[in-house]
Amino acid sequence: MFISLLSYSIILLLAITLLVLASIFNTFFTYKVTARIGIITIIAFGLITLYLLTDASFLIIYSFYAALIFTLATIFEDYLLGLMIVGTLLLITNPLDFLRKKIFKKLNIKNNVPLNINLYRSRWAIFEYRKLMKQYFHMPDTIRLFNSKTYKVLRQLTFLAILFLAILIFIYQMGRIVLQNFTLPFLAFRVFLSTMLFLIAFILFKKGFLSTLRLLSVLIFPVLLFLILVVPSDLINDISRLILFSFMVICTLASFTYNLFLYFQRVLYNYYYYFDNDSKTEVYANSLFEPLVYNYCYTYFTKYSIKISREAFLKHFNELVVYANFKLFFIISYSFSNDCCYIFTATHYKEKYKINNFKKILDRKYNTNCGVYTVEDKDAKVFENMFFHKDEYIMSRAVSEAALYKSFTYKHKIIVSIVFYFTNYEKMNEYSISRNVMRLKEYEYSGNAVVKTSIIVENDDILIKKCVKNMLLDASLYDGHYVRIIVLQKIVDN
Repeated sequence: MFISLLSYSIILLLAITLLVLASIFNTFFTYKVTARIGIITIIAFGLITLYLLTDASFLIIYSFYAALIFTLATIFEDYLLGLMIVGTLLLITNPLDFLRKKIFKKLNIKNNVPLNINLYRSRWAIFEYRKLMKQYFHMPDTIRLFNSKTYKVLRQLTFLAILFLAILIFIYQMGRIVLQNFTLPFLAFRVFLSTMLFLIAFILFKKGFLSTLRLLSVLIFPVLLFLILVVPSDLINDISRLILFSFMVICTLASFTYNLFLYFQRVLYNYYYYFDNDSKTEVYANSLFEPLVYNYCYTYFTKYSIKISREAFLKHFNELVVYANFKLFFIISYSFSNDCCYIFTATHYKEKYKINNFKKILDRKYNTNCGVYTVEDKDAKVFENMFFHKDEYIMSRAVSEAALYKSFTYKHKIIVSIVFYFTNYEKMNEYSISRNVMRLKEYEYSGNAVVKTSIIVENDDILIKKCVKNMLLDASLYDGHYVRIIVLQKIVDN
């Protein structure tokens, strides 16, 4: 890690040094030489950014593209417009991608980005949860992208058009700098415009049209601000310009504030529903908390008890989810039993005060005095016993995961895999004799044997529940302990 950070620092230092040298060379060399040094510096920054976000194979191929375009533009200045279009198409289509893949394999590059710095430290789990929540929030758009060929083509063509325009503007501006044919305000505007288009293309690619329109509702105001500033004086007097500019500044701030407010309002509580036979309660367990159970940071497990009807509770539940998202703690489940509602939360070990703050919110929302029970659950044992390792929870998780494949119009069967660990090797061997079992030695510890058993089943809720129930019961007869369930799509049916 230290060597990686050191290499990044050296590369960035070299790029900054080039920028400083460009300003010094301006005194001794012609404008064109200085301009080219400046452009090389900008390209270097772009390539460094690309490397930090991807890997070395992208850096090598796009460095070749950049060098080729820059060299041709330097030699054939009279054909700059044609080179701009060809260069833009070259960067978008990436015809040497087959070579990049070979380089990727040759260098044995790991499939992760070089720049992977944890800025959130012990609060990483809640920000990872936010990321998962946003993914599920945009799931309808993802499903539409997969199921509708027309929508997919429209989105891809729009993305390519915006990306083409962004690259074209960027290359065009670099050419204008070399030819010393630009004014500073319009240079700044074109740089902002190309940056804005790159950002719009990225959001469109990641999240779809709706998020892109939300971004445009914010970015349109800086564009209007610039247009107000550059309108000729014979068309608008200074007082009117000042009034319009002030009004647009207010609109920009209002739009940004409003969209930021809406951003925190866009929350989702995706749950596994089941009836707990032991406690006789209907449970709605937070499915997005599932992969973050063992975070070892949000260790205060709290149960809030409220005497209230289901309808009265659900009336304000979304407000509670918004509050928890903003205040950075988890609502991990809620359940109903007779006239009582129970809410379960996980709070950061440094923020125990939030437990009482949330109680005040509940008391105020529902005009009641709710009961509070808190325990420190460092190893998630309480959560395991109450939810994670319950047969009903496991079956509900399997059904929910399988239902997601139905949304994507898959017609195939599913593969249900459950990981167990055994403390007794003899019983593990007996269990493995007549079953489809895979030994997972890389996960074994403290003398425990870890295995994964799989079965293929039709994507039907009743059949899935029956299958999972039998697998859990079967393993328990040999003292097998549940670890995790995995549901995958079987692509080819036999």
